[in-house]
Amino acid sequence: YCSNECGLKLAMKRLETLLPESFNAWYPELLTKTGKSLSELKKLPDCMATVIDKTRLEEINKEQCVVHNRLVELELEHQKLTTLISRAQERKTGRNNEQMLAAVAQDAEQVEQMEPIICVTCSAEISMRHALKHMEKCFQKMEGNTVFCANQKEQIMGTPLFCDAYDSQARAYCKRLRVVCEHYKEPKLPADTVCGSPLVQNVFEETGEFCCVPRNKCTKHFGWERLRRAKIDLERYRCLIQMDELMQEEQRLQRAISQRGGILGILLHQTIDHNPQKPVPIPAKLKASCKTEKPPDT
Repeated sequence: YCSNECGLKLAMKRLETLLPESFNAWYPELLTKTGKSLSELKKLPDCMATVIDKTRLEEINKEQCVVHNRLVELELEHQKLTTLISRAQERKTGRNNEQMLAAVAQDAEQVEQMEPIICVTCSAEISMRHALKHMEKCFQKMEGNTVFCANQKEQIMGTPLFCDAYDSQARAYCKRLRVVCEHYKEPKLPADTVCGSPLVQNVFEETGEFCCVPRNKCTKHFGWERLRRAKIDLERYRCLIQMDELMQEEQRLQRAISQRGGILGILLHQTIDHNPQKPVPIPAKLKASCKTEKPPDT
């Protein structure tokens, strides 16, 4: 432009030329009837895009309630598991329980006679008796080569989820699951502590009894407490990710609804119906929601 004044005049002329036509296309009922003012905009029915977004917002709110309830249930499961472990640790192995120890020794001999298996991580041959311990240590060793860090500590209410051990080299906090991380050390228990794993029947039905084999000699239920906690924490982590995605989608839809129908949107966007004889089909849910809306006041 030859000057700022010339550019401003051209911009004003563009608004005077394009804005009424675009405004009439967006709000046809507002300008066709006399006596209407800009204050009547809020009373006009929503456009189809806004109706779709509002319907999706209602669905998001329902999904958020479901995820929140599931997080509460998982926290209660964590507390129940802690109570179960503490109750099992109160039991002590009897000194005269020779029959049970003999059965454990016999099972160990049978396991030793079985063919060795291949570790899925390091491809080494290991005996069935020490397979679980070896695989867990081998997995933690391989996981230690990968860094999962963040600059902030965990800010989640309830049971801690992440390790949050500070790495001085990376200057960040470890973000692995706390119970399966190499930085997490379980408390040392007395030598006479029993395994305490709940016994089951028909694969999933708990009998209410515990495994009374000494903890350091039980090979069937190695690390059962850690695995159960990890299972709960993994589901909690997935629920938190789902909640975060729902919150981001909710913010995006609310921003789109608030910006739709403004001056800038009217000038920059235009809807062209290339086939006016064939109307756009409306979903059944939206038809029901449109019927329930009250007509605007005249």
